[in-house]
Amino acid sequence: MPKRPTPFQAIVHLARQQLAAQGATVTESQLLVDNVLGIEREVDVVIEGELDGDPSSSASR
Repeated sequence: MPKRPTPFQAIVHLARQQLAAQGATVTESQLLVDNVLGIEREVDVVIEGELDGDPSSSASR
């Protein structure tokens, strides 16, 4: 399934990118594997970085 970014996703991506901690990566419209169903699902915005020295990520749909 191709990525389908929307204008809303672009605005959220920009806002999150400005508010994210230094060194964090903000990506819009990314496919992630659902932990319960084991299938790929599209999420609007993913933020990846470190929290207290450990890798961490947050996704919003």
